[in-house]
Amino acid sequence: MTQPVTRTAGHPLVSVCIPSYNHEKYIGACIESILRQTVSDFEIVITDDCSNDGSVALIRSIDDPRIRLFESAVNQGPAVAANNNILNARGEYLCLLASDDLFHPKKIEKQLAYLTANPEVAAAFSYMRYVDEAGQELPDHPGYSWIEVDNQPREVWLRRFFEKGNLLSAPTVMIRRSVLDKVGFFDPRFLQTQDFDLWIRVCLQSEIHVLPERLVDYRVRDYELNTSAATPMQQSQVYWELAKNFEAYASIEDPAFFHRIFPEAEAPCYTRWPLKAVLADIASQQTAPYLKAFGLELMYQVLSDEAQAQKLAEEGFAYPQFFKMMGAADVFGLIARVEAERRLAAAEQRIGELEKKRLDAERHLAAADQRVGELAGEVAFWMERCNRTLDIRARSWIRRILGRA
Repeated sequence: MTQPVTRTAGHPLVSVCIPSYNHEKYIGACIESILRQTVSDFEIVITDDCSNDGSVALIRSIDDPRIRLFESAVNQGPAVAANNNILNARGEYLCLLASDDLFHPKKIEKQLAYLTANPEVAAAFSYMRYVDEAGQELPDHPGYSWIEVDNQPREVWLRRFFEKGNLLSAPTVMIRRSVLDKVGFFDPRFLQTQDFDLWIRVCLQSEIHVLPERLVDYRVRDYELNTSAATPMQQSQVYWELAKNFEAYASIEDPAFFHRIFPEAEAPCYTRWPLKAVLADIASQQTAPYLKAFGLELMYQVLSDEAQAQKLAEEGFAYPQFFKMMGAADVFGLIARVEAERRLAAAEQRIGELEKKRLDAERHLAAADQRVGELAGEVAFWMERCNRTLDIRARSWIRRILGRA
């Protein structure tokens, strides 16, 4: 990193942290949305991740002493840039904003007021408004039903994460710096789920809250250019990363807290099982393939401990049961693929049978058409013959009448 362009002194209350990469088109509006906040005690910390467009020049052109710019010599990914921002941030509270998104004017004010009044809450999120490339609202975007959720205790959030995935939006968060110092920053090994991984670690330690107001504009890029867009490659990345994200759950050591997240763990069959083994078994029974993968990996680790393996064996879960779990999980979709191929072959066979019936029906129809033609010819022949016979008889009858006259 080069030395930052520092234009302000002191320690601001809030640091707005923006990782920037090739967003020349958007970052000006992004920064202006922060400068228009109703609270002024903030700094803007930007790390440009080696953009090759005009992003840096545009950032430098905005004359405000609260902007601090860092530049990376090489592109390293969003988590590295985000961590550099956090490392250099001086505020007590941090906001994390993508360089193509926008704050609403009272975003900082409202979240700051909430966190100040609720010191036990680690982070405040909010709802957000979906907008298009031009900043026009997308009122029917399906994301609204996903992120506009009610608030619950952290164990409920952790269960929601387990069952549904990430229900929180990073551009909406305001988090205490002290919390990040405790749970750690972003894991740079993750691209798609770096924020989700962080929310899990936060909820394992503290409470969070979502303000039920749309305080951020989230820009939906054309042609699926958002990092989080659901393209096949990105979904593949997400699934692998999620299998790693949930490893944080294995750090839970308090049985009461664990049972509040997973009430099914209180079943008698788990009474003497280690918590990690219970978590592994629960995960392996889920539908999501990434949870199955996480569960198998965790059970593999549990069984590497000879004492724990012996304890599980005494409870009826030995290596043969693990092998059965391994096959039933079908992490790589082989069983599903074979079943799909079987169904496809059956469908193709049925299609073949129906095609044969169709061809037979066409042959029968052609034969019937031919017979109809033959019958039509016969009918025409007999009709003509009948008409001729009638004509002869009619002429004979007329002659007889005339003769009598």
